[in-house]
Amino acid sequence: MCGSFIRKDNWDIPGNNILSSPIKQPDYASCCSQCQATSGCIAFTYSPLSQRCSLKKSMGIGGNATGNSISGYYFYPLRGSSIDIHPNAQWQQDGITVAGGNGKGNSLNQFSLPWGLYVDDDETIYVADYENHRIMKWGSGATSGQVVAGGNGKGNGDNQLSYPYDVIVDKERDYLIICDSSNKRVVRWPRLDGTSGETIISNIGCWGLTMDEYGSLYVVDDANNAVRRYKIGDAEGTVVAGGNGRGNLLNQFDGPRYIFVDRHYSVYVCERNNNRTMKWAEGEKLGIIVAGSAGSGNDLRQL
Repeated sequence: MCGSFIRKDNWDIPGNNILSSPIKQPDYASCCSQCQATSGCIAFTYSPLSQRCSLKKSMGIGGNATGNSISGYYFYPLRGSSIDIHPNAQWQQDGITVAGGNGKGNSLNQFSLPWGLYVDDDETIYVADYENHRIMKWGSGATSGQVVAGGNGKGNGDNQLSYPYDVIVDKERDYLIICDSSNKRVVRWPRLDGTSGETIISNIGCWGLTMDEYGSLYVVDDANNAVRRYKIGDAEGTVVAGGNGRGNLLNQFDGPRYIFVDRHYSVYVCERNNNRTMKWAEGEKLGIIVAGSAGSGNDLRQL
């Protein structure tokens, strides 16, 4: 690691160069420091033999294996904190309302059963407004929101949603990605002035979503008690957690809901009916319990 950059040996990230030609640096650490000091640099490729340092403005499609290059890329997980939070940090006990709070309804300053949310770098909030079949955007300090997806009544048309559960932002491609639950699909919707979306995953009981830095989608498939990962261009997806029927064993889920994927591609899933949060390391067939496990209740060991 160099700051928040992850190192990947024998890997090249082609294209997306910030400079017209590479610069010379004596070692990987110096190349990483150069990227940190360069505006817009989120990745780099370093060649130890030629000492060439190529600064990148994007990961592109993620790169490819090579025998003579080292790549580094900046990454903090989607919905993860961009700062280090001290283990003993305490949160203020009195929160402030930043969206809604004006009773249940369908006006622009109201929600009707808000579920998943996503907070952008500038504190813009995107909310899946479940019973209003829409995604709402609230700017920092705003007193009302803006409909940015759906809002055309319940339905399965390209410009409609039906009970959306979750929403994330694909900042690299400038899209909203939406769990359109009742339509059993995942929808991609232009973030700016989008009037309709397109189905990118069909026939899935989607509840929660996240994405890694390569653009792979992780989808909670509640109907099959599984988490599936979809790489770009992958229509079928791969089960990376659960998928062994409904239950409380360490290879099972019962009511999986929301999901987080860390920089090591470990998958964290909260389960409604098992009252626990599970961690599945990449490639593992069993998860481990990281929160809950003592049955349903209000004890500090319980969820």
